Amino acid sequence: MNTAAKQTNSEQEWPQSVGLFYQQRLTQFTHSILEELTTLIDVRLVRTFSQLLITLLRFRHRNQGLLLSELGEHLLSARQAPAGTKRISNLLRSPHWSHTLIQTSIRAKAQTFYEQLHQQGQRVLVLWDESVMEKPETLASEDLGAVRSSKARRLKRIRPGYFNPPDGKPVCVPGLEWVGILLAGASGAPCLYEFAWWTRRGEHARQGADVLSDILTELTHRFGQTVFHIFDRGYASQA
Repeated sequence: MNTAAKQTNSEQEWPQSVGLFYQQRLTQFTHSILEELTTLIDVRLVRTFSQLLITLLRFRHRNQGLLLSELGEHLLSARQAPAGTKRISNLLRSPHWSHTLIQTSIRAKAQTFYEQLHQQGQRVLVLWDESVMEKPETLASEDLGAVRSSKARRLKRIRPGYFNPPDGKPVCVPGLEWVGILLAGASGAPCLYEFAWWTRRGEHARQGADVLSDILTELTHRFGQTVFHIFDRGYASQA
């Protein structure tokens, strides 16, 4: 077999092997969640939950909003899009489970990760990262708040040879704010501890300072002074 043929076969096999690898890792990560869900809701909804996670990973993109109908299409097929949408809707509307189940499972994994690092004598770092999710074309949801658009900021940069640059005022678009908390050691991959979303408008409005304060209080209660918190420079202006 010549070099070109070998390269073509390698290019065809690589995406499949990568996809299989991440699907196996996702299955391992969600195993405890799926087991608990099985005791709470119908097994068909559990299957929908698992398939929905795979769909979100496959089609997640900054320029793809993925409406519920689009998710239903990717979950099953184009012909079965209404059925797929109904399955997702039934899962989300089920009163027998909530997001706290996922949150509890993620924190339990993080607790195990922390104990492993602590036993190895490693310094445990708590990494704080905060950003926004922009939904500039969406106006229907009352829960979306005004967030500063990082994309607009990049587009407004002054470039040599181009005149009449836009003014320096920030551009705000509809969206949600989020914060992610990771635990990390001196080496190896970090572990997710918390991922929280909030908005400043609508029925579920909250202030960012209150969200961060609640997370910090919970971290202090759980780990005390045995961890080191790492913040980026954006938090300095909030102190």
